[in-house]
Amino acid sequence: MKGPSHINISSDIYRAAARHHKQNAAEAGANTAKGPGSFSSLLAESIEGVGPRGDYPHNAVPMDRDQALKLYEVIQVRMNDSLVRALSESDENNTLDEFNFDWMENSAVERQVELYVSKIQQATPQKKPGSSRTEINNIIAHASKTYKVDPDLVEAVVRAESDFNVNCTSSKGAMGLMQLMPETAKELGVKDSYDPVENIMAGTRYLKGLLDRYDGNVALALAAYNWGMGNLERHPERLPRETQTYIARVNNFLNQQKT
Repeated sequence: MKGPSHINISSDIYRAAARHHKQNAAEAGANTAKGPGSFSSLLAESIEGVGPRGDYPHNAVPMDRDQALKLYEVIQVRMNDSLVRALSESDENNTLDEFNFDWMENSAVERQVELYVSKIQQATPQKKPGSSRTEINNIIAHASKTYKVDPDLVEAVVRAESDFNVNCTSSKGAMGLMQLMPETAKELGVKDSYDPVENIMAGTRYLKGLLDRYDGNVALALAAYNWGMGNLERHPERLPRETQTYIARVNNFLNQQKT
């Protein structure tokens, strides 16, 4: 992640916007709500200028897109109440019908919020929980302990399958850290194959089943993991070069980790 995303709207903006709008309404009438000096324009300009390098970094609050849009809705309600109270205090004869609230339906502010949040999200892509190398190692340790599989072997398989990329997808449709095929993932009860915990726990359980099936023979278990149990047992003499290379890679990684 390149850096925190911040959207902050200071209470000073509320007060300044209320005063500004009240002055405009008194001088030019309610139709100024859509003009260049209107509340919506002022608020949009304020939001546009706020950010990691904006005017209010000391009060900045981290937000995602949904939170920012919720904030926009809160601003609408609060400014509505604030402006009505301000006008009521200055002229008891003012009514809601006489005051122009078109700015609340003006999409300028919402567009500014969406644009700013979109820029932040593009600059700071979301990172799946458990996707750091340390977190992956912790998940491997837990899965290995749970299913009684050598953690170095699980780590070597993860490295060979995806090189620790949680979003890895093969041309054949294998998914995630341990490259689970859709059918295998479904059989193992996996809901999200790109979730590091689900993927490693299910992949390790599957690997444990293969080790048990082949009496602890790592080479056969790896061959079945890569090529499929049915292929291996029907045609053991036809072990593809790709699978042979895969077994050699995993063993090489395993030896590196052991030493």
